[in-house]
Amino acid sequence: MTNAEKALQLHEEWNGKFETTPKMKIQTREDLALAYTPGVAEPCKVIAKDKEAAYKYTIKSNTIAVVSDGSAVLGLGNIGAHAAMPVMEGKAVLFKEFGNVNAVPVCLDTQDTEEIIKTVVNIAPAFGGINLEDISAPRCFEIETRLKELLDIPVFHDDQHGTAIVVLAGIINGLKVTGKTKEDCQVVVNGAGSAGVAITKLLLTYGFKHVTMCDKSGILSKASEGLNWMQQSMMEVQRITKEIQSKYGVSMTSGCLTSLIQLPIFLALYRVIQNIPAYVPKVYDMYKPIATAIQGDSVAQKALEAVTADGGQQLTNAMKSINYENTNTIIDVLANFPRTLWDTFAQKLGNSGAVVDAMTANSNVDNIKQIYNFFGLDLTAVPHFALTTAIIIPILSLIFQFLSMKVTPMQGSDDPAQQATMGTMKTMMYVMPIFSFFVCVNVPCGVGLYWAMGSFISFLTTVCTNAYFKHCDMDKILEKSMAKAAKKNAKKKKKNKKSFMEKMQEAAYGQASSSEEGKATSSVTNASLKSYTSNTMKSGTDGGTKYRAGSLASKANIMQNYNNDKDK
Repeated sequence: MTNAEKALQLHEEWNGKFETTPKMKIQTREDLALAYTPGVAEPCKVIAKDKEAAYKYTIKSNTIAVVSDGSAVLGLGNIGAHAAMPVMEGKAVLFKEFGNVNAVPVCLDTQDTEEIIKTVVNIAPAFGGINLEDISAPRCFEIETRLKELLDIPVFHDDQHGTAIVVLAGIINGLKVTGKTKEDCQVVVNGAGSAGVAITKLLLTYGFKHVTMCDKSGILSKASEGLNWMQQSMMEVQRITKEIQSKYGVSMTSGCLTSLIQLPIFLALYRVIQNIPAYVPKVYDMYKPIATAIQGDSVAQKALEAVTADGGQQLTNAMKSINYENTNTIIDVLANFPRTLWDTFAQKLGNSGAVVDAMTANSNVDNIKQIYNFFGLDLTAVPHFALTTAIIIPILSLIFQFLSMKVTPMQGSDDPAQQATMGTMKTMMYVMPIFSFFVCVNVPCGVGLYWAMGSFISFLTTVCTNAYFKHCDMDKILEKSMAKAAKKNAKKKKKNKKSFMEKMQEAAYGQASSSEEGKATSSVTNASLKSYTSNTMKSGTDGGTKYRAGSLASKANIMQNYNNDKDK
């Protein structure tokens, strides 16, 4: 039976993936009187006076609605409300199993935006939050935005927010590992649906400066055909960002030089650390007598194979390449010994033999153990959760990670959508340190120490940078940057030379033409845009769609309205 056949059979047996289970047993008349009439009247009267009391006396405190119209079910497309029900049931089960949150699947038999919004608003009193699921773009953007404005409970769109949060978390970790900065990275988002747009928004909010969006037709630009209103908005954000970079002299490749310098050094250090005896003659001399003694001792060879059997993947791989006629291959195995394994190996050998003599001569093993000693800490030891000195590394990593994120500046905003993003960033400020702790608990102390010190250096760098700019005249800095940028742009214009990245960007944004028409339509002056923004960010309507001042909907229509008015 295939997995598909088994899944179909199980769904038939289940008749749905969950059921309603009461928290109290109704076994007596008194139980019935307390759970229903007349006892139920008491919480009703309290809630009638204060609707916030519903969080105290009803399941609203821990229950959400998983709402879908079945228009964009992952991998299946627009299959409708009935067919989407198994997916929403599954999502409800995930909420309960992984977060202990009650969830109710609500599949609406309509794909009309206004009807969906109205229905969700009407059922909202019964729920503590709304999870939008598998609704096609661009309707999902409008539905989510409008519901956030109309409701006083959290509204979460999994396809947007869930995906974007996970992607950003992965990228943040990747930046730490590679030593890169968000300002220097060139980001390509392949896909411009709900997830792709949300990822792009979050990356821009977090501080990434160079983001390119693609869909099935290639790189998206303002001139691309068939863009929905949200995609048009994102293209405009990217174009304005590019103009700001040019105006203030922000290099699209700034910081790459340091990364290029670091890369060969990092690779060289990694190789040396992986096999110290091969690169450090004094260390090699410690291992050589022991390896030579093992070559002529079959008992020692069997003991070596026994102690390395459960020594980890790296040690296992070294043993696969061992050749007892080749001294260096034996040294490669010994170099991967944790400190504790030396003691186990000595116990297997006993108190006599050439190998034992070689290990004790000139304190070879004691000296080898000191190679990985850092202030009394064995860098090869894995802390786990034991109360040993090694546990200090995960604790330090947690503290430094938290301090690093704590001092990182976060931009405030009156936009509810932006506020939600900032809320997510604040949540990550607490989640990432905990994640760092669990990582360092399960890796050797040397790796954890690298992680912890990276966070510590990041913390110090941020503190020093903040202190420096706190006492700087930013106006003068901006003036100098603008003057340098203007001079640089003038030279480029005179030479008519463009970098490869600039050519790619211009092709993406439809700005490669140097004609007068292209110049007239390529950009909007800062002053006119600023003025138009302030006038547009007022409550109003656009095409019958209401939006609130400062909302995502109002911002999304700024450029469209500007261009429309300009054409009149």
